[in-house]
Amino acid sequence: MPYASTRVHIDLDAFYAAGEQRDHPAWRGRPLVVGAEPGRRGVVATCSYETHRFGVHSAMPIAEAVRRLPVETVYVRPDMARYAEVSREIMRVLGTLAPVIEPVSIDEAYLDVSGLERLVGPPEVVARRTKAAIREAVGLTASMGIGPNRLIAKLTSDARKPMDS
Repeated sequence: MPYASTRVHIDLDAFYAAGEQRDHPAWRGRPLVVGAEPGRRGVVATCSYETHRFGVHSAMPIAEAVRRLPVETVYVRPDMARYAEVSREIMRVLGTLAPVIEPVSIDEAYLDVSGLERLVGPPEVVARRTKAAIREAVGLTASMGIGPNRLIAKLTSDARKPMDS
């Protein structure tokens, strides 16, 4: 029988923005933009889900985002050192759940869960445990997707992203 591969794609939800809201409770539930400062040149690096109903998204020029968003929007500069620290903790957690981790970026990775069925359970169980472990360790949510390869797993996790507000 040929070797069957199974991947779980992990993608943190609005990673920078969610981390800022986690660290600053007063910002929770408010539109939040991580990126360039209003009045300066630059773009939205990422934004909270509360900004989506205004049509704001990553890579949008900051001037356009400011025009669309309400006055109570929070704008913050990226804290890459902090985000990298949280990412390292997430990758540490992933290392406790599967023997093969394929990091893709600061907020995204794949787990090769092939052969873990007897030890842990089916891929769905591994994904649920991973999601819970990330939430417990760093207080953030992640979307998970399962597939026979990286592409299908990524498409599946994209389909599971939280709905816009």
